[in-house]
Amino acid sequence: MSRYPNRLTAERKQRLREYLAARDGARCFYCLTPFDSLDEVTFDHFVPRSRLRVAGSRGVVLACWPCNFAKADQLPRGLVVVLLSMRAAPRMGEPGVLSGMGEQEPRPPGV
Repeated sequence: MSRYPNRLTAERKQRLREYLAARDGARCFYCLTPFDSLDEVTFDHFVPRSRLRVAGSRGVVLACWPCNFAKADQLPRGLVVVLLSMRAAPRMGEPGVLSGMGEQEPRPPGV
């Protein structure tokens, strides 16, 4: 039995490349540059494994080497912007976040 049973073999890597290319397109997830060959791609954990372990291929994307190297173990900027905007945006009917007075946000007519 292998010492690392979950390690990707060459065959499993090729199947994963093909699956991700079909799912996301045969291009870099970050810069959208199309790949001439799937042999030149790298795998990148969209949310770095050092921050959150996601099982299977759900957290993996295809990336070109320069984008993968530049991103390293950081969260993608777009994801950070979305998460921060979700955190700061008041929801309809909740107390006003900006007023600090606990007042209700105005509701649109008909709601």
